[in-house]
Parts: sequence; C-alpha cells; structure tokens
Amino acid sequence: LTSSNDLVTDLIDRAGGLLSNSYPLASKLVRDNKIINLSFKEIIRFPSSKKNFTLIDGDSLVIGVKTNMVKIEGEVNSPGNYQYFNGKRFNDYIDLAGGFTRDASKSSSYVSYPNGKSKKIKLIGLSPEILDGSIIYVGKKQEAEVFSFTEFVTTYTSIWADITQAWLMINLATR
Repeated sequence: LTSSNDLVTDLIDRAGGLLSNSYPLASKLVRDNKIINLSFKEIIRFPSSKKNFTLIDGDSLVIGVKTNMVKIEGEVNSPGNYQYFNGKRFNDYIDLAGGFTRDASKSSSYVSYPNGKSKKIKLIGLSPEILDGSIIYVGKKQEAEVFSFTEFVTTYTSIWADITQAWLMINLATR
C-alpha cells in the first residue's frame, strides 16, 4: 500500500489490472488470516461506488479464475464435477447428475456461489441460475418417526390423568 486511503481498485490498477482469465466474482480478501468471500465484480465495474473499500496493511486480494466447472454434491444419482454451461439453472444441473435420489430433499438444497453467497432452493418458482464455480448441494430427507397409536394413547391418557389428579387436589384443598 502506498497510503492509508488505498482502495481495492487502486491496488488492482497498480498491479497492472486484471488478466483476461480473471474472475472477479470468485474473489477473496484475506485480512488477519481470515478469508472474506466477496465479489470484486461491482467494485471494478464501478470504482466510485460505496462497495470499493479502503485496504489496511496486511490485506491480500485473491482474484479467482474461471474453472468452467460446477460441483454437485449430496443426494443426486451421480455427484461430481460437471462442465459449466452459461445460462443453465439448478434443475438443468440436477438432470445432468441423473436426477434426485429417493432420499433427496429439494427443500434443503442450496447453491453456493463463487463469491461465498448461497441461495436456498425454493419449491415453487424459477430455479436459480448457476454461475461458473458454483457448488450445488442437495440435502437428504429427514427420517420421519413412525407414528405409534399405542404410544399416542398412552401419553394422552397419562397427561389427562395428571391434569385430573391436580384438579381434584386443588378442589379438596379449597374445601
């Protein structure tokens, strides 16, 4: 850093700018040995925006590169790494991975984007667009407890017996 007012774009400009294969969306700031996921895409596009922040001594900027891959994990028939296709959505990648398994839970699925943000999959509506370097995670259904009528009746009866006993004791104590 050359001054205490150096911004992200100042450092990138001094370094000669971004390379042609740079992927500002997959960028990270390392501060105090902590990785902070963020996107430099808007900062670079609009250097005068409020998102362009001041760097402090010891900060490191890591600008990612496009991987041309999307990783799919969890309850799909063929989890793994898949080629990135521009404009494809969550459902398209699930189809590429052979679809959901029997134990899959769409409601507990999400996409983790290269800038560290994530988006939960909604049951209704358009499936989210997938970006280069995203990770799709398909969750597993929670195991449902089998309903036991006998256990229900036993618990219900026990509760009513306790309430009746308390009511009788209160009535006897007030006489």
